[in-house]
Amino acid sequence: MGGGEAPTPPSPTQSAQAQAQSQLAGQQFQAMNAPVLAAQDATNRGMFSPYETQLQSALQAQSARTQARANRAIQSETDPQAYAAREMAMRGANERVGRLYGVDPSSFSYSNERAFQVPPSSSLPSMDEISALARMFGSNLGSVRINQGGTNTLVPAQGYGGNFSF
Repeated sequence: MGGGEAPTPPSPTQSAQAQAQSQLAGQQFQAMNAPVLAAQDATNRGMFSPYETQLQSALQAQSARTQARANRAIQSETDPQAYAAREMAMRGANERVGRLYGVDPSSFSYSNERAFQVPPSSSLPSMDEISALARMFGSNLGSVRINQGGTNTLVPAQGYGGNFSF
């Protein structure tokens, strides 16, 4: 069969040293790459946050409009007489105030359909642009090589030869 001896497991001291070395490597990686990662995060937020904010706002506006319509429909269906009385009272009050000030109450309505529009996906960067950006940032990340001797070696970034701009 195998004939060879099983390797000896690491001692507790060796295990502790390996764990400490790995933690140090993670800290070194973070320190070496923090500026690149920060630039990547800022770029991503600049590219995607406006779209996400506009999308969230439009969906909330659509939801609020749907809920308001549903509330009026529920009021009208559950107590049609009370609903009609409230609507007539509101119209009457608006007409009296309009006559008092000499204005047409209907001239104060407001509508803006853009508030409900979901932004087009064309306002997002293309997948080619996103891939190029990922390559640019990824190639500028260094790494850390963990050596058996107890030292870590910092491996510099490869760099990106292409140009990227928005």
